[in-house]
Amino acid sequence: MGDSVGLRLPRSAIAVYHAADLLPLALGGLLIATMGALLPAGWAAKARTATALRTEQEVRFRARASGPHHNKRQEPVG
Repeated sequence: MGDSVGLRLPRSAIAVYHAADLLPLALGGLLIATMGALLPAGWAAKARTATALRTEQEVRFRARASGPHHNKRQEPVG
């Protein structure tokens, strides 16, 4: 980004991590993302269909309700 606006950043500001340090960070990020996806999916697979769908709708409603206009009452969709 610095090059695009004509700035020359020192190497110490750009090369913060060595390649050996990046591998565990990348693998850790992939592990966290995978667990974050599989744990709810596993619960949904074990739950009854109606329960899983109601929970999903409630989560979406709460996410909308806590948005920028959280002081306005919103009705759930569907």
